[in-house]
Amino acid sequence: MRRLCLALAFTLAGAASLVLHDGATPVHAQAITPNQNITVVDSGTACVTAPAACAIYMLDSVTPAVTFSISGTWTGTLTFEGTNNDATWTSVLVANLATAASATTTTANGTFGLTNSGFLKLRVRATAAITGSALVTLARGSGVVTGPGGSVAATGQFLAADGTVAAPGYAYTAEPGLGWYRTGANTITLATGGANYFTSDGAKFKMAAGLPLGWTATNSAAALDTAFSRTAAGVIAFGTGAQGSTAGQFAVGTGTAAATFGGTLFTSTTATATTGTIEETLLQYTLPANTLAVNGRGLRITVYGTTAANANSKTLKLYFGLTVLNSLNTTSSGSGLVITGTVFRTGASTQISGTTGLTNTGLAIIGGTASAEALSGTVLIKVTGTTPTLLGDITAQILLVEAI
Repeated sequence: MRRLCLALAFTLAGAASLVLHDGATPVHAQAITPNQNITVVDSGTACVTAPAACAIYMLDSVTPAVTFSISGTWTGTLTFEGTNNDATWTSVLVANLATAASATTTTANGTFGLTNSGFLKLRVRATAAITGSALVTLARGSGVVTGPGGSVAATGQFLAADGTVAAPGYAYTAEPGLGWYRTGANTITLATGGANYFTSDGAKFKMAAGLPLGWTATNSAAALDTAFSRTAAGVIAFGTGAQGSTAGQFAVGTGTAAATFGGTLFTSTTATATTGTIEETLLQYTLPANTLAVNGRGLRITVYGTTAANANSKTLKLYFGLTVLNSLNTTSSGSGLVITGTVFRTGASTQISGTTGLTNTGLAIIGGTASAEALSGTVLIKVTGTTPTLLGDITAQILLVEAI
């Protein structure tokens, strides 16, 4: 079986040019003569009346790749061109073998590679005013120059430089700041525009903040419509493709039913008794801004308390912002108290709630309570107690706030 031999030439910047050849056929680099000097600008007559404006080379059928070398002392613009019919000339992309950049022109000396895809002739033409003399030499080889339009197949490894975040070792001609580079032992990082976005070290995957991870409705070229995103340390949002969106739902069953996120937002189990004979806050929770960001999202709030062993008047209240959701008035002695209810968003500054208050002597059901808290800001949820006869007649034991 014939071998494939791979030759790599790395620059100090980590860029590489590749030449691939058949191991059974010797490779010979040959000069295409003569060397030619360009000293004037082309007058627009296709080098006919100004031959010193062009360096023209005829190619044969065994010229798969060429390199141009430009040297001398000169100023101006040289354009690389080719023809496949000896009549119409078009600009061709060449790869600067020192920088891996591709262009159809040059204003400086250098060596430029080109894979011949069927040109009969190549030329270098002065297309802007030139001073001095630019010496053009051309050589051919039986390999393939990687760069615009080039491709390489190999049976061995392609060993690239480590690279940096600004110049990844494996990058792209059109966007040299985009690519992969080695950041340490067994660690590879994807860089985009001079920033790290994704790293893998064999033990974990890491993504930069602000990058949703998700899915599209069709393929990866389409916009995200479902995604997870990081909003804070230890906090994940699930929603649409937008960073931080919480509009997502989970499938329930095998049909089309879907449920929103839910879970505990706050729990206090610090028993707090009244210390006076006027209304005072016993337990409280500050609901963060934009917690209820979508209409229909809601809270379940549960309060547990106890009363002293006497028949004194006692009042336990639950507030959502400035709105009293339930006021449980009782003279029960040595018993438990429960207030539970839900609050749902109906607008950016409107809510509707329903609650139930229960003691061993009665039941207080309050439904359809409207409130008008601005949900773009924080909302204070609090439990108060009033014991006008004797301090300590009510103790708030638990405040639980859940998202539903």
